[in-house]
Amino acid sequence: MYQIIAGKLIASEMRKKIKSDVAEQAKEGKEIGLAVILVGDNQASQVYVRNKIKACEETGIKSFAYYLPESVSQAQLEEYGLKPDATEGLVDFALTVDGVEVSVCLLEMKRGQYKASFRSRSVDVNDVAAVFGGGGHVLASGCMLFGDLEEVVDRVRYAVYQRL
Repeated sequence: MYQIIAGKLIASEMRKKIKSDVAEQAKEGKEIGLAVILVGDNQASQVYVRNKIKACEETGIKSFAYYLPESVSQAQLEEYGLKPDATEGLVDFALTVDGVEVSVCLLEMKRGQYKASFRSRSVDVNDVAAVFGGGGHVLASGCMLFGDLEEVVDRVRYAVYQRL
């Protein structure tokens, strides 16, 4: 059995309730906020973030949005006050996308030196890391790579492709 609902009315009522709750928190000296770091230029993601920021404005929630290019340097992380460990978990996030079998995160440690983290659902990424002198587990491993970013990306891409 199904029931037709008035989605816009329910959403409007929820926004009013949230706005009231946010105001109550503000009276207690607490500020509610949403911070978004969007990496890359995916149009759908940009629309999603814009809608969330608009919803924050409507409900009194403070929002911060940082838009970064597809690849982010150590200097850019520092510019936003982020520490290198702020990227932890990014490599796992990609595996939540249907069809992604291997996820790779490259973190610039210093110019020409990259820490690579590999994750997979089914591919032996320990074997991939071993190509570069690294290791770990079958579905989670890492290594250090040296060279120009484009060259490093090409080498990693080739090593992963060989194991798909």
